[in-house]
Amino acid sequence: MLLGMMSLVATGAWAADPDLTNDYTLVRSASFGGADAVNIACEGACAYTAYDTGNKKQQALTIATAPEDAAGWIAFQGWTDGSGKGWWNRAGQSLYCVNAQRSAAVFGDDLTTGWLVVFECKGQASAGLTLTNADGNPDGTFSYTASEDGKSYYCTITAESNAYVGFCGIKNSQGILTISVYKPNKAVVATTYTVNYVDMEGNTLKESVTYDAVGGAAITVSDADKANITVGDDTYVYDSDDSEGKTVAEDGSSVVTVKFHKALNFNYTVNEMCDGTAARVTENFSYETAKVTVPYRKYNAVDGQLYTKDATSKEYNYSFKLIQDYQVENLDYSAVSGVDNVVFLTEGEDVEGLTPCNSPNTAIRSSNSASAYATADTKIAVLSPGTYKLHAIIYDASKSPDSHWIFMAGETQIADFHCTTVNIQEFDSEEFTVAETCDLIMAAAGSNTMGLDALYITGNGSVTTGINSVNGTAEKAVIYNLAGQKVMKTQKGLYIINGKKVIVK
Repeated sequence: MLLGMMSLVATGAWAADPDLTNDYTLVRSASFGGADAVNIACEGACAYTAYDTGNKKQQALTIATAPEDAAGWIAFQGWTDGSGKGWWNRAGQSLYCVNAQRSAAVFGDDLTTGWLVVFECKGQASAGLTLTNADGNPDGTFSYTASEDGKSYYCTITAESNAYVGFCGIKNSQGILTISVYKPNKAVVATTYTVNYVDMEGNTLKESVTYDAVGGAAITVSDADKANITVGDDTYVYDSDDSEGKTVAEDGSSVVTVKFHKALNFNYTVNEMCDGTAARVTENFSYETAKVTVPYRKYNAVDGQLYTKDATSKEYNYSFKLIQDYQVENLDYSAVSGVDNVVFLTEGEDVEGLTPCNSPNTAIRSSNSASAYATADTKIAVLSPGTYKLHAIIYDASKSPDSHWIFMAGETQIADFHCTTVNIQEFDSEEFTVAETCDLIMAAAGSNTMGLDALYITGNGSVTTGINSVNGTAEKAVIYNLAGQKVMKTQKGLYIINGKKVIVK
């Protein structure tokens, strides 16, 4: 893309909201969300692209032909009538993105230095759209600031030609009421200012950056200017800057200095909370401002009660920014109604003898971000006499899953789960009664892309953890049906349980 002036663009700011009535003239404006709102229509490739924060890249745009007041100067990546994914001009609401984050841009041959593009939003502007690219800089040839009430963005064009303002809607968040373009009523001087990056002793941490600007604008530092700096093995984090009260000098002599201090190590604790009880506690440390990601389990059990927490965007891990030492994060679990007799619960990767899967998807999609498979028949637990029911989560990253997962009490098969779903699939066995202590065995199954994700057992007996792989050998168990009648063994490997034939493989 042609950018005109090729230096980077930072977030600039006016000392106060610009006086649009006296200092500017409205050139064009598009309103969205009215009672008679017209669906977006587009035709023809736009010369500009815009950054899509969902897909993390620049996206091709198509020029709007409807609504009429947006035609020819706003371009969209994708659009919808509410039934798909893309920008939607929803009657009675606003312009926003449905079910996905999509990019767009304001452009035009007459956009030039000092002109304003103003986004007026239904709520807080930051909640409805973003203006920055992957580097944290404005996505286009402009600087910008939020209005004093936070409901508008004022974008000041900093290029003499090929100027544009790229923006991206935030998924399913009410957004833009109007997009307007203004020209200044007085001459505007295009110029630059410089930002220096130093440590607390004034030593340079990275090269200075020169930004396009217009004379007289107030200077603020952008998120990109405050981003962490890595020097060798050390990480430096933003501390302060001297931009307050500074404006851009027309001769380009303005300089802002941003200071960074060496990041400290911060401790953190993540609690998996079940009605006030921490079912599991994860403690660790990382560097100050780090984005920390901690896996969590789909299921926990406290005093027999089962609790669960759904995945976050299909992932069983929790991310947060480390902002203070000894930071505590609590993950709230919900009780599962009717399941209050859990006697055993384990993650597949915690079973001794199972081999962790190494599929990249397993590391994010599985409960606790891990699963494991059995290269041989493997003891999972020891069952004492009692009546039980087994619940298993199977993880499979195959495109067309078709696998069987067999569990045995001693030498007797109690479940054969047929997995046909990509990622997580959950199963319940029939109830079974154990008359004599025996091993719970998982038959050899799985691979690097499919495994036992998690398992819990409900019942009235006691269960202890398995110790090691038994390679197909285990204590024999006498299995009774729920009527209390002994299961009949009719021939090798064939049992009749509750009148049904069960083949033990």
